Amino acid sequence: MFRFGKKVSIGAVLMTLAILVLSANLIQIWQKLNISNFKTIRPNGIGVATATVSSISLTPTSSISNLKQSQPKILISPSKITLDNDGTIVEMTPGQSFLLALNQKPTDMSVSWNVDIANSDIISQKTNILITKDSQGVYEAKAIGTTTLTAVNSYPCQKTKSPCFLPNRIFRVIIVVSKN
Repeated sequence: MFRFGKKVSIGAVLMTLAILVLSANLIQIWQKLNISNFKTIRPNGIGVATATVSSISLTPTSSISNLKQSQPKILISPSKITLDNDGTIVEMTPGQSFLLALNQKPTDMSVSWNVDIANSDIISQKTNILITKDSQGVYEAKAIGTTTLTAVNSYPCQKTKSPCFLPNRIFRVIIVVSKN
């Protein structure tokens, strides 16, 4: 049990808990916090959440040794890669290509993506191809090897005079190009 006699930020409490209990679910941690006198202060227009924490007690629901190891999904020669494929391994052969389409909903169309390929000798974006607004290009396997395709989104409101503070999403797939 932790006892705090002064005001602490909720972020500091959650960070401490995440470090101490790696296998606990953060939602379960939040539900177990005994927080009193929660209030929001907005000095200079910046939101700072503070709370007086009277105590924190946790009973981990599992230990690190009990965690199930999840195997990454494997896509074999996909013609299209979407946000649903985040974290997957993509298997291809030289000459095969796929469409990267990360904007799936009409509300996503204003979101832009910065795509980076760790080794462009293995896979690269095809040029002079007409693509739709929901996609980020067509990519072709060039050589045998393994590389990572990473894409980070940005919102139009992040580029304004008073930028919004929406979190950016990081999309990543591992691409393995082999003979078969």
